[in-house]
Amino acid sequence: MLQEISGEWKQIVSDESYPSGFRFVHKNSIPYHLDGNILTVLIEEKVYKENYRNANLLRLSKNIKNVTGKDIECIYGLNKRETDITVSSNMLSESVEFAVNSLDYMTQNDFQQFELKRSMEDYLIDTIRGKIAEYVFKEFFENIEKSYSIEIDNKIYKSTIVTDNGNDLESLIKNGNDRYLNNFKVDIKGSKTESQWLLIEDSKAVSDVYVFVKIEFEEEHFFGENMVDKKSLTFQNYRENLIKIILNKFSNNKYYGKVSGFAYMTDIVSNGDKIPYNNGTKFPTNNG
Repeated sequence: MLQEISGEWKQIVSDESYPSGFRFVHKNSIPYHLDGNILTVLIEEKVYKENYRNANLLRLSKNIKNVTGKDIECIYGLNKRETDITVSSNMLSESVEFAVNSLDYMTQNDFQQFELKRSMEDYLIDTIRGKIAEYVFKEFFENIEKSYSIEIDNKIYKSTIVTDNGNDLESLIKNGNDRYLNNFKVDIKGSKTESQWLLIEDSKAVSDVYVFVKIEFEEEHFFGENMVDKKSLTFQNYRENLIKIILNKFSNNKYYGKVSGFAYMTDIVSNGDKIPYNNGTKFPTNNG
């Protein structure tokens, strides 16, 4: 039901017949969590007005009923997604170590299968950014869902073919004890701050939802060409020294990330013909 409401959310909150104040408050709102018939709606803290809270919530419930036919009670959660999350030294060190240790497998197996030939330095910085994005989302999620925590998957896969199958959130931990396997595939995509589009490779169009996280750092100043000696990557001492060199390059500044949004698989369209995807397979628009 949550996915159905999410698919109609634009109409629910932004129809021109609604009061302008209501539309403004809910412009960047997110239908976040449905527990029975109670829907938590995230809105930006900077637009929240306590005086209009009850009236806006009643209107939300009425709009959902009109659009979807569902009887839903709405409550607010303050969405702090526009607040930058500081990249901690632990996030950075874990991400750099993961990227360096995975680079050897990438080099041996399928690095040259990319359509655009990319240097190992390019792959390295992209992997660091992607892993940092997972840690940023973890902090974002745990700031909202106090009862649950996320376990980051830092397993090293032997190629881009043998992967986590499009699920960056393998399990959730409730109240520090109970572990639940997550069968709803969440792919967390890290990108530069100036990026405007959530781009998904065809081979990775297998997840249920994609989360867009922007990471702020000027990586182009960090890595020169041939910084990585691929012949030495099999040696642990070389990798450990490379990790230290990279962390030293990051040490003089603070870096930030923020969760900018998300899209369900059914929201993704192909770049050329704009045909929607469904579980990794394109289908004609008149079928969906």
